[in-house]
Amino acid sequence: MKDLFHLISWNNHSKQHVKDVSHFDAIVKMRHQVNHFVSTLQQYGESQLSHVSWCRFLYSSTRSNI
Repeated sequence: MKDLFHLISWNNHSKQHVKDVSHFDAIVKMRHQVNHFVSTLQQYGESQLSHVSWCRFLYSSTRSNI
């Protein structure tokens, strides 16, 4: 937080400020992409578990009717 305040308080026209803001934007974008990947992977895992549970349920319901 201290670093972020330091970035904001700098002169907005300095080359270092522009470089730091660009770096910060890249980090924010990477964080968003990683969060999206992890969320998608989690949803895939949940989908696979639901599919397995559904198949087991169908198998058990057909076995009980025999």
